[in-house]
Amino acid sequence: MFQFSAVLTLILAFPADDPTLEASISSGGTREFGFTSTVSAAADGRPVHAITETLANHLTDVSIYYALGPGVRGVVGKAESKAGRTIPKMVTMVRTSSRRIHEVDGELAGRSPDGRKDFIISPAVWAERDEKFRAGDGAKLEAKLIDGDANGRVLVRCGSEVTRVADKRYRYSYVVENKSDRPLKFKWGDYEGSLKPKESFTKTAESGESTFEESATLSVTFDGDTDPTELRTNRWTPPK
Repeated sequence: MFQFSAVLTLILAFPADDPTLEASISSGGTREFGFTSTVSAAADGRPVHAITETLANHLTDVSIYYALGPGVRGVVGKAESKAGRTIPKMVTMVRTSSRRIHEVDGELAGRSPDGRKDFIISPAVWAERDEKFRAGDGAKLEAKLIDGDANGRVLVRCGSEVTRVADKRYRYSYVVENKSDRPLKFKWGDYEGSLKPKESFTKTAESGESTFEESATLSVTFDGDTDPTELRTNRWTPPK
């Protein structure tokens, strides 16, 4: 029988260095799956926040397919056992936002191939407020899919940037980068295509108006995978 434990750590000053929301699944006193959601200021000092979500599989015999609310799903591979120690397999997703951040109730579902390790929990997560934030000159947003913890190997990165140009116009730039060693197919709103390893997709457009930040799902299917990996991103709405 699964035992659900949730540990919540809050630092009152916000934005803080590393306020962490944590949840875990345990069986017989042994951790089997873990989840953390943290928020921090962007590393380059821009007035945005970075939301980092990490899923950790401590099971050495099964992979776990996960769904973290609408538009977020994928698989966390099996943990490794070395010298009597369990080294969890981790997947991390990072996204930035110019909107204010608040704590909400999320939903995390896990599924194992034989169903023995399935679970559904409602962890607390950091999320963007439902509000409008208009882009300005130099505004940047990005998201990353990482193999490992936040310091692991970046597999995919997407980003959008707005630059003021002549005649009071704005140039919008969008990029999807395949930083992995496998070909992939992607879909990001209306943008889609195929990328070889280390290859990038770029798209630019100009408009006389600045648009607002929007949430958009990035769907990525790596070569050899049956199901896509989907992550939540924020970007500047492409001009019409």
